Amino acid sequence: MQVPGFLRLTTLGDVLGSIYREGATGVLELAEFTGPRAGATHRVHVVSGLVVDVEASFPGTRLGDILMQAGALDPSRLRRCALHQAAQPGARLGAVLLQARALSEYALVEALRVQRRERLERLFEMSDARLRFHVARLRSSREALDPPSYLHGRTRHRDRVVVPRRERVVTAEPAVRRDPARARALSTLGLAAAADRTEVQRAFRELARSHHPDRFPDAGVKERAELMRRFAEITAAYHALVG
Repeated sequence: MQVPGFLRLTTLGDVLGSIYREGATGVLELAEFTGPRAGATHRVHVVSGLVVDVEASFPGTRLGDILMQAGALDPSRLRRCALHQAAQPGARLGAVLLQARALSEYALVEALRVQRRERLERLFEMSDARLRFHVARLRSSREALDPPSYLHGRTRHRDRVVVPRRERVVTAEPAVRRDPARARALSTLGLAAAADRTEVQRAFRELARSHHPDRFPDAGVKERAELMRRFAEITAAYHALVG
């Protein structure tokens, strides 16, 4: 997978779009070399073309704050779990919260999605950086971000092309083509191509009720992992279709 050497020669939307179409797996590295954050390196992890994690050198909203803002966690429980996390070197706050049954897997998945999208939004604001893509065989248990949430409506390099004769920027009309991400999402929810928003919402509610991990408190480790995977898949499909 080849990418331009510098972000100024393209756009992050173009690069992530190419990675998505190629179905590539690896790490996109953005290294800042000018400005106040010169030397900072950011990484976008992708699996089969989908963003599964974003490592950013700048500070962002903490997971606990996101959960409290969403009303999924109260401050007292967060403080207790933070103390437990401090006593377990290397432990992640999300794992500690689940272990303490302080919130549901669904709430944690949604909060992590918000955190990743926030970091990605900050990267879209960058005007230049050195780009490298390291191809790898990565496996991730994290739910991927749905492509429409970070690709649709983004600036493309072609939008900046100036036509000398008219001396103005011409925005290319998007080609009409079948959206593979929408097709996969509809298939996951068991819907036809013509399904409207109401049908999507109805199908999601029915599937979510049937597969929510909290409905199976006696499930074994493997069964619970499969329930979580399936529920995350259903949720991702829903967000890909309704935003």
